[in-house]
Amino acid sequence: MRPAVACARAVPAALLIAAVPSTLAAQRPDSAAAPRVRAIGDSVRADSVRADSVRTDSARTDSATSRLGRLRRAALGAPGDSGPPPRRWRALPVLGSAPETGVQFGGGGMLIRVTRPAGARATSRPTTDRILARATTRQQIQLEYERDAWFADDAWRVNTNVEYSRFPLAFYGFGASSPEAAEEFYRPRTITGSLLVQRRLQRGLYVGAGYALARTWMRRLDPDGVLVTNTIPGSRGGTVATLDLSLVADTRDNVYAPRRGHWVTAQWSPSRRALGSQFTFARTLLDARLYRPLGARTSLALQGVLDDMAGTPPFDRLPTIGTSSIMRAYERGRYREQTLAAAQLELRRDVHRRLAVAAWGGIGTVASSVGALGDARVLPSAGVGGRWYLFPSERLAARLDLAFGRAATGIYVGIGEAF
Repeated sequence: MRPAVACARAVPAALLIAAVPSTLAAQRPDSAAAPRVRAIGDSVRADSVRADSVRTDSARTDSATSRLGRLRRAALGAPGDSGPPPRRWRALPVLGSAPETGVQFGGGGMLIRVTRPAGARATSRPTTDRILARATTRQQIQLEYERDAWFADDAWRVNTNVEYSRFPLAFYGFGASSPEAAEEFYRPRTITGSLLVQRRLQRGLYVGAGYALARTWMRRLDPDGVLVTNTIPGSRGGTVATLDLSLVADTRDNVYAPRRGHWVTAQWSPSRRALGSQFTFARTLLDARLYRPLGARTSLALQGVLDDMAGTPPFDRLPTIGTSSIMRAYERGRYREQTLAAAQLELRRDVHRRLAVAAWGGIGTVASSVGALGDARVLPSAGVGGRWYLFPSERLAARLDLAFGRAATGIYVGIGEAF
């Protein structure tokens, strides 16, 4: 309250100074008037100096409080902090289990970095670099580098990915009713590379084009299985090249853990010999996601997916139920076919500055075509999980999920939300 009081005292004093010349003219014959006027002027100047001092002290206090607040937010990394993300790499162990991998031992690890260009708006989307190296008790190896970059206030997005994998997996045949007894193992070695560029057409709407190339060698097949007969496309490996064309409506408020907005993509990916592929097919993907806040700490996420293959794709490129993002709990590739349809919803809640929990449920199936989906067996998926924010200001979290399905369970460890 002191600045207000000082100003209130200074304003009448200033008016009094303005009246001093006329007072002097009227009272010039009175020699005692001059000392009184000088005393009044000195008092006014003293009050003015005190008011300036109070205002300066107040500004210094506000500035110090602001600096302390910024330092506190930087130290705590509170979600929603508008400061730039740290540019250093974070090292994370890859420990956990999934139905298709078994236990992943301590030789695995991930390096991740989140950055934003100098001078970029605090609301602009960050760039993510990720390096992954892991091995499992099933003699599976994966080496991967991915960069997802945003430029020019989110007008451009460029995603690049390079990966080497040696991932023995199980093949059960085709369809949502393939029997457990049909299990056979195959051991592919694959090198993949992809580039995707998206350009914003207008607010929340992007058009994209990309190219993906993958070369697979089949190192080992089950001698008693059907893949060894070479009657199934892709059972001897080969090269797949696709041109990826997409239209995306994206209004998410965060790329890692959205609380509001939507993300809807329509993608068409033809594979032709002219592109360098040994297989001729076309993939059509429709993926719609909706995010809504349910209070200050809780949000709801919904997703629906239709993934359809036309032509003759290799069997290991078919849509499958059982990934870390949709239809969790099932072994990857446990159910595969030309067409997949699935939907899920997930409830998410922040319980601490760095800790959040989630619970979800969903259904899905695969069939030989879109028209055959109605006759396919429906498979359920549900589970609970926890999230630990690695970069709280960006809401990028390490994720641990426990999933349950029809005669299936899975534990998943990953980075970022499932969808």
